[in-house]
Amino acid sequence: MRWLLAVLLFLPFTAEAAVVASFKSAAVVVNLTDDKCKIAVPPGLEKQLPNHATWDEQGKIYKGCWGEHPGSKDHVIMFFEDNTGGAVHRNQFTWMPKV
Repeated sequence: MRWLLAVLLFLPFTAEAAVVASFKSAAVVVNLTDDKCKIAVPPGLEKQLPNHATWDEQGKIYKGCWGEHPGSKDHVIMFFEDNTGGAVHRNQFTWMPKV
């Protein structure tokens, strides 16, 4: 039993990012997570796009980043690895309840 405890204590711990909001349509799923941004963003936008996002379009997944719009509390801004991005109204997303 001690060996099992030792193994469990030394296993690398990786927490999965929690989805905080999502958008779903017939062809697209966009998930906004609480994880840190994992791609390079345009210079000057690092602080505005701190969180990780994914865009899944018919099986093709694009990594991206998202953050609160600096000029409007009603919008979020997003940028993806294919160099697309923009601002979207928060109401387009289903927001998960805060725990």
